Amino acid sequence: MPREDEPQDERRRWGQLLEDAIAQRVSEIEKRPVQRVKQTLVSKQYPFMLAHLDRAMPHNKSISRWNEHAGKLNNTYAIIELKNAASDWQYGDAGTDDVPTHYLVQCVHQMIVTGVPLCILAVLFYGSDLRRYPITLNDDTARMVIEGERAFWQMVQEGVEPPRTTLADVKLAYPVSKSVSKEATPDIAALLTRYTAVRDEVESFSREKDAIEAQVKDFMGEADTLTVYGVPVLTWKTGKARTMIDAERLRAEMPDIASRYEKTGAQPRTFRLKTSKD
Repeated sequence: MPREDEPQDERRRWGQLLEDAIAQRVSEIEKRPVQRVKQTLVSKQYPFMLAHLDRAMPHNKSISRWNEHAGKLNNTYAIIELKNAASDWQYGDAGTDDVPTHYLVQCVHQMIVTGVPLCILAVLFYGSDLRRYPITLNDDTARMVIEGERAFWQMVQEGVEPPRTTLADVKLAYPVSKSVSKEATPDIAALLTRYTAVRDEVESFSREKDAIEAQVKDFMGEADTLTVYGVPVLTWKTGKARTMIDAERLRAEMPDIASRYEKTGAQPRTFRLKTSKD
């Protein structure tokens, strides 16, 4: 349940520190106990589906128990999935199932594995705003998740590399370029046309975003919190100053020491669309 805007180690650390507190607060609000489920749960019907739960919420005065023979988490009212988020972008109102798609899929996956028809996604926003999103098991969504995971697992078993769909995937696959030219297919040429249009739109929206941000910050002045009808909606706080090594000065005054601690990073590949001026 790490925040998405922090380095991985720091995100993991804060997730561990806040998890118990969030779970306890969910228990207080729901007026039901919560418990850890430490073991790895394996679906009996779909053995390629495994789950690790943040928490389970048993029925009152009972304990959630994994029945390996039946492939179900018995005596369970709901699965609890805990998140810590820096922004509520992509989230709808609390009490709905309007959540980011990847979290929706995660909850559906866990419900399929456990046989529990309710997952409460509990998200702590801004460090003080806890909202709960109840996700119920929908047959159509469940079928899509099962078939998607089945297809992925088949690729794993057959040693077939799944399609690369993210920039991170492509970067890992092709870290270094070769001095070779490749002719675009009609589909790729069409994608480049669309890419140019989207890039221009993004630049336009980015300029508008910066202008709006400047107006809001100018209105706030020295205030660190902005409220709407008394409810905090935005913060602009002074952070801790960063301490950095003056690398240029170190190389100039202590070149031997500087060279001992230098390391060469990965070679970057620059994605640049050529223009008529190039």
